[in-house]
Amino acid sequence: MTAEEYFDEGLNEGYDEPIIDIESDNFDFSRLFRRLYDYYPFDPTTFRLTSLAAQIKSLKRPEVVTKEDMEANGGDYQGIPWGNLRMTRDEFRVLRNRTYKNYRNMPYPDPLPTNRQFFRFNGQENTKWTRVVHFQLRNLLSVTSRHDIFYSSEHCRIRRTGVGSKTSETIIDLSTGVPVKITTMTARHGVIVAGGFSGEYAVKSLHAPFESKPIIGIITRNDNGITNHVHAHLGRNSGSPVAVFSSNDNKLRVLDCYRDTFIGEQGFEWPINCSATSPDGRLRVVVGDHTDVMIVEADSGRILRTLEGHEDYGFSCAWSDDGYSIATGNQDRTVRIYDARNFSRSITQIGTNIAGVRTLRFSESGCGRRVLVCPEPADYVNIIDAVTWDGMQKFDFFGEIAGVEFSPKGGEMFVANADLCVGGLMEFERC
Repeated sequence: MTAEEYFDEGLNEGYDEPIIDIESDNFDFSRLFRRLYDYYPFDPTTFRLTSLAAQIKSLKRPEVVTKEDMEANGGDYQGIPWGNLRMTRDEFRVLRNRTYKNYRNMPYPDPLPTNRQFFRFNGQENTKWTRVVHFQLRNLLSVTSRHDIFYSSEHCRIRRTGVGSKTSETIIDLSTGVPVKITTMTARHGVIVAGGFSGEYAVKSLHAPFESKPIIGIITRNDNGITNHVHAHLGRNSGSPVAVFSSNDNKLRVLDCYRDTFIGEQGFEWPINCSATSPDGRLRVVVGDHTDVMIVEADSGRILRTLEGHEDYGFSCAWSDDGYSIATGNQDRTVRIYDARNFSRSITQIGTNIAGVRTLRFSESGCGRRVLVCPEPADYVNIIDAVTWDGMQKFDFFGEIAGVEFSPKGGEMFVANADLCVGGLMEFERC
């Protein structure tokens, strides 16, 4: 039986170990390699695998992979010893793409041509891992400077590190008492905010000593109150930071971070998975468990426009800082772009490689040509030309993606790779 025939029958059949099941039926890097080694000894692609493939979880990698290491290892960002495994990276990529399952089963638009060069690989810190709590929620990384990179670790802690630093320190620890599983986080405007799996939140000033305790509270006590997303912006009237929580109980709530007081609550007909506020603070784009995209008044929640076109649930959205462009990511494996000056139709739709986009980020104005980064749940980070929308740059590696973020000046892009075997914190720099 060839690998292709077996994959068509179902990769999980007969496998008696628990599977790290982040994206439904998908194996992580080490389990897929072990599956190939155990069950395909006579396949023409996999019979060459050495015994190292069966023990790849104990793989020893360098703590840091530099761009020089990457170039010496055939363009691999993660320090994977493909020569010792006797399988090429390209062969494994074909098998990985063939088996990766998205929450959708219909024709997809093609990705854009890969004809741009915006960033280049600069390094990966293999000792800095992020953990994904819920497979659909991928906003667990935030960056306020090259020296202040925040990521969720061990499900209930947020750690801080910097470029070139070999260490990290815990600045929010929610493991005591009843542990809070962190599902989303952001750090902006002098505060860091986290949302929890059971409707909790934590807020801490970035100007406070790192050893100080955060403020911890409850967003909702609803049994279906998962905090799906949080973003922060400056209040239009107060000028102080507010946090906007998108929750699975169909509610969007606004917290004044300095006063630790909820100042707004808006209800919808379906769970809210993500929202983004316009630069002037007047409007908000909202996506959730529905095919429609909503444009609402930020203060009242009144629906101003309903944008149609997607064919599945939405999990990501972003509003460019010039106010003109809105991007929405959906489980239908498309990203749609809208012009905020004319909502009559989307400007374009962009296809993905293996799965729907669950986080979106525009680069800031004044940081070179504007781009939109569209990471897929695993393996691919697509960087779209956000001026012409007709080309992109694509980075591919192996592992579930827990978050992607630009540095404030746009000179760097960071990717949190959550794979237990070959994950780490990846850095890319502007060309």
